[in-house]
Amino acid sequence: MKAENVPEGLVNLPCPEYDPTAPITGPVLSERRIAIVSTNLDRSGFVRDHNVVLPLHSPSKDLGLGECLKFAAEDLKAFYNEAATSQPGEATSMEIENWYWGDSRAGKLVREVRLSCAVHADNMVKGIGFGALVPVTQVYRDR
Repeated sequence: MKAENVPEGLVNLPCPEYDPTAPITGPVLSERRIAIVSTNLDRSGFVRDHNVVLPLHSPSKDLGLGECLKFAAEDLKAFYNEAATSQPGEATSMEIENWYWGDSRAGKLVREVRLSCAVHADNMVKGIGFGALVPVTQVYRDR
């Protein structure tokens, strides 16, 4: 959801403060799977917890937040592309790319996250959002 579309009553709600330490331990990020879950049931939920949609802290000590975001977006796209290519019939790689970025909820979510990166305090996140989350051939969709 773009900032200008957030209902006025939700704009100034306080965000909870979280302890920056991870609540669980586990393998390094490169050995984990990350899921970005999108639902239409509560489109304002992230307003209460911005860390859910665009984390303020990196989930990995080995990688910066921008890198983690990039890897998560790549994993999500790979999952969708695998599902798309397993469907009956034949589609070109450009048709699948256009479907992912233009019609799938995941592609739209990553495009919204890309736009949110522009105002992030971390310059690496800004850079990743500007040049690494969405292919140059697809950024026209957000103009």
